[in-house]
Amino acid sequence: MRSISPSIVHWLCSNCGNPAQASVVPVGGSGGKSVTLQSCRAVLVVRVIDAASTHDLRNRVLRGGRGHDGFPEDAWPETLHLGAVDDDVIVGVATFVPRDDGWWQLRGMAVEPSRQGEGVGRAILADGDRHLRSVGASGVWANARDTALGFYERAGWVVVGDGYVLVDLPHHRVEHEL
Repeated sequence: MRSISPSIVHWLCSNCGNPAQASVVPVGGSGGKSVTLQSCRAVLVVRVIDAASTHDLRNRVLRGGRGHDGFPEDAWPETLHLGAVDDDVIVGVATFVPRDDGWWQLRGMAVEPSRQGEGVGRAILADGDRHLRSVGASGVWANARDTALGFYERAGWVVVGDGYVLVDLPHHRVEHEL
């Protein structure tokens, strides 16, 4: 059984969306409320959620409303589901699945379209890294849509190998060593 780290508040500038100097602050210090810090405010909390809570956003953002009932690994006890929550609304999700080689796979990452470009995805990746390091993971990889490659590269991930087609869309493997 893995231990779950506490939720994290990510401090983002309310004007530009960039992380503040103290980009990760434990929730206990803010009582879960928005706190002003160097003209930045806490705009979301990344926390562990259940698999079912990822389905709506995945369905709308990744499947175009075609339906998404989850991945086979969603029910594994080791699988980690993270949600970025703003004012009790889930605005971003990601699932991290352990693989046999010490690496984990990122699956089903989705951010509410109206919130894309605000740092929600960066916050989820940062918290995912923190969780995976705490369980001794070597790295994380994903099948990234080609339209999202810039996002992953800006986050420090590396595109590996030739492209391929999954679910009728062009993808590349991206990796991030921990």
